[in-house]
Amino acid sequence: MIGWLEGFEVAETYLAVGAAYVGLLVEAASVVCILIGLVAVVRVLFRPRTVGRGLLFLQIRVAFSCWLALALEFQIAADILGTIVAPTFHQLGKLGIIVAIRIVLTYFLNRDLEADAKLKAKVSGVGVASEEEK
Repeated sequence: MIGWLEGFEVAETYLAVGAAYVGLLVEAASVVCILIGLVAVVRVLFRPRTVGRGLLFLQIRVAFSCWLALALEFQIAADILGTIVAPTFHQLGKLGIIVAIRIVLTYFLNRDLEADAKLKAKVSGVGVASEEEK
């Protein structure tokens, strides 16, 4: 018969293995997001051109940036899952640095996406009313 403490250690082992598998799936989802972003970029490149070169670059950037931002979110989740069971201070410190870098990247990526969307609306003539114009 397994004692209470031994049962806890077995459960912790199963949790660690499960978290590792889920983390691997989440990392795979991140890779899939990047691949989908690449496909979106290729579709924009081979679509009949109805816009100027500058707007084409903007469309490519927005198409890939959205998927890249989602991939970064998945990577943050995978990093958290990697340290979920019995983390050491070293692992937590490394996780904190990685998460901080990825959050900063995601923030600037989202800010660029918003600026690109406003520019695209302005160029295409579909003006988006800002807070100041209301």
